[in-house]
Formats: sequence, C-alpha cells, structure tokens
Amino acid sequence: MTVEAQKKFLRLLQRKAQAQEPHFSNGRFVRNAVEKMIRQQAVRLVRENSFDRDALMTIRACDLMVDDSDHPIISQMGEGE
Repeated sequence: MTVEAQKKFLRLLQRKAQAQEPHFSNGRFVRNAVEKMIRQQAVRLVRENSFDRDALMTIRACDLMVDDSDHPIISQMGEGE
C-alpha cells in the first residue's frame, strides 16, 4: 500500500469512527473496506493492462475512493455489512 493510500485509509477510518453510528463494527468495516480496495485495484489493473509483480502487490490511493464527491466504499457499507 502506498503512503498516500495509507493516509486515505486512515482518514476513512477516522471519519467512520467519529460518525458514531449505532451499529458500526470496526472489524467488519475494515475487512469490507480492504476487500473493496482489492476489487477496485483489480479493475484498475485490467484497465491499465498492467500485471507486473509490483502492480499486483500495491494498493494505490485511487483504489480507495473517499473524496467528498466519490464515496463508493463509504456509501456501499451499510449497517448490515
């Protein structure tokens, strides 16, 4: 995971923890977020047609979309996940 991706992931976790949702589950949320990052990475690699060892082992910040305008990881993670 790149340093930029680590920072984005930390911000996501902090935002979620501060939201104080009644049914928030840290472990489940982290597992689901990581799984979604991996799926997003796979889509990116297919689009880039890049399958070298480093690319396959590196999560980039773009694989974790948490900007105000783009919340796929946050918005797809409801109480039941």
